[in-house]
Amino acid sequence: MTATSVSPRPRRLGPLRPPRPLPLLPLLPLLPLLASLTVAPTAEAQRPLKVYISADMEGVVGTVTGDQLGPGGFEYERFRQFMTAEVLAAVEAAKAAGATEILVSDSHGNGENLLIERLPADVSVVRSWPRPLMMMQGIDSSFSAALFIGYHASAANPRGVRAHTISSARFADVRLNGRSVTEGAISAAIAGHFGVPVVMISGDDAAVAEVKALVGDLEGAVVKWNYSFHSARTLTPEASGRLIREKVTAALRIITGESHVRAILFNIFGGITRCDDVANGIVTSLKASPLSVPLVIRLTGTNEEKARQILSGFGLGATTSMDEAVQMVIARAQEASA
Repeated sequence: MTATSVSPRPRRLGPLRPPRPLPLLPLLPLLPLLASLTVAPTAEAQRPLKVYISADMEGVVGTVTGDQLGPGGFEYERFRQFMTAEVLAAVEAAKAAGATEILVSDSHGNGENLLIERLPADVSVVRSWPRPLMMMQGIDSSFSAALFIGYHASAANPRGVRAHTISSARFADVRLNGRSVTEGAISAAIAGHFGVPVVMISGDDAAVAEVKALVGDLEGAVVKWNYSFHSARTLTPEASGRLIREKVTAALRIITGESHVRAILFNIFGGITRCDDVANGIVTSLKASPLSVPLVIRLTGTNEEKARQILSGFGLGATTSMDEAVQMVIARAQEASA
């Protein structure tokens, strides 16, 4: 990861989060941002289904201005309830899918927004700042999946309700390896460092699209559609809760093995993510949980040759052609089903 890049920006909207140290940005190695990952049911069934939920507020249903986002806003208390309801919808869906442990990170503003008394007794919550892993504090390699609730677009995105990255007063742009990223991409990189796939995100249309473009085709719950920085067409809280439950259920169905996986395709682009870091993540995961289905790897980009050496040492190969990878995974899936 390279150091944060800051550019002049004409618009200043005031800090959206209290000051806190950010030593992690230039130091955290970017391990797998998994562009395409399907988890084999037999591998994941060997360990408990632990789910990490990172919750922000700008992407919560109905949120459009500062009136909803901080203690000084006249609608803040109501929107704390909406934020809590969206997190609760994700929690309920995760528990219905078989989650044995859930950790929720309150990651907006002062980190003290969620009404924790409304959450189930067996859910833990990370609150306030500072925290070394920022919006992903508490995650580790024991988790099976990560969910993002209420996320927003980046400072570099001209679209998106309340779009910013970390703080609009401090950062006009945040880049990893020269590429502008969202808070969602930063959080996904931290999850990837521990080998945890991000499987679902909720927020406005710009936020969901931006994270999908960097992380891959995860489940996206679009709860509002931006018109401008301070305006959107939005679902109602009831509808957003229903949508989030549906998307979490669909996302965790892969993890719990209900999708009848016959083969796995890793599609790795070494841009923000270095190929050798992803290769190390794959090998580490396979050592911990060997697969019972065929694995096909397509990789190209930064440190590609080094990644091939790492994979080769574990008896794995990789192709650079997406067409070839697709044909290979289809053929192996058919063989596995025969």
